[in-house]
Amino acid sequence: MAAPTQMFVHTLNPLKGWPSQTALDIGGKLHSAVTIDPLFAGRCVHVASLDPPTVTGGLNTPRYKTGVTGTKMGIFLFQNSNDPDVTNDGGTDWYAIVPTGVILGLVATGAYELETTEYDTALTYAPNEPLRAISADTDATTGGRLTNAGFVFGTTAYVGVVSRGTFTNAYGRSALAFWPVYAPTASA
Repeated sequence: MAAPTQMFVHTLNPLKGWPSQTALDIGGKLHSAVTIDPLFAGRCVHVASLDPPTVTGGLNTPRYKTGVTGTKMGIFLFQNSNDPDVTNDGGTDWYAIVPTGVILGLVATGAYELETTEYDTALTYAPNEPLRAISADTDATTGGRLTNAGFVFGTTAYVGVVSRGTFTNAYGRSALAFWPVYAPTASA
């Protein structure tokens, strides 16, 4: 497991509309096929499978894989997979929580504006451009990262629309502002 980073280095921050009583979020764990460690907050994932409910009750636990294709619903990770409230490294550090591996995510149908540090910084982004999330469960550079490259209307599923473009956020990091959307395609 990689060491935790500063909390503002890899982030997903709500600019408008979250939290509210109508905010749609979901908690899930990483699928065993995801080898990216850590998977950063601000990356986009989808529910790939479900764990069966526990004997003592409760809901099925979603398992996340990176990116979005076909009819999959985008989910933007709100926590890093190695944050202390997600996982315990088993060291001598004491955490005032009992992490279970569950990572909170904001669902792409939410009525909010978000900013993420997890996008292709080599490109430029104009308002109203569609954004896709790359499916690459073993590639830490691209897996779940947002980009406007390689997008074809009607063929490529997209998970967001650029709102304000790129800027330096309140933490001094390069960020991309967007509105999440659910825009599936018929093909995977």
